[in-house]
Amino acid sequence: MTIELKPNELFFLAKAMKAKYLDYVYLSMMQDIQLNYDVSEISNYESLVEKGYAEMDFGGDLEVDESIKNLMNPVFFGKNECLVKTSQKQVRVHQSESDLVFSELNEEGMIVFSYLDDHKLDEILSDSIDIECANIDKGACSRSFSATELRDSNTRKEAISMLKGEW
Repeated sequence: MTIELKPNELFFLAKAMKAKYLDYVYLSMMQDIQLNYDVSEISNYESLVEKGYAEMDFGGDLEVDESIKNLMNPVFFGKNECLVKTSQKQVRVHQSESDLVFSELNEEGMIVFSYLDDHKLDEILSDSIDIECANIDKGACSRSFSATELRDSNTRKEAISMLKGEW
């Protein structure tokens, strides 16, 4: 499953799900909503409904689709987050329980979220990378891996463990 959200849509989705956390990098991409907050809230809720990510109930509250809740749970409630920098792009990996969710910014300025599968993991680990992780309980750690190092199975396992919050 993959979803694409504008930064403001992400904010209002987080609000509807009563998120505990939303990374500042996402907030910094938002357009100003303070001037016309109510109008912005309604238009972003309508956009989420049009995309099929949620429905409006009779009281005007947003009811988020269960599959979207499951996908976004690591983003809004996870304890581990990693920034992965490659020579070509930066991506984020959010972790909660056994779920890993990957996010990146596409060319249109949309934030793309999807589950991190083996194919995407192989793509990320095919180049030299820098990983910076933050964990609510453990603090922070970082490590650089060269493409050559990542060909070694033990080093590759170490990088994957970092992404899973097992450091």
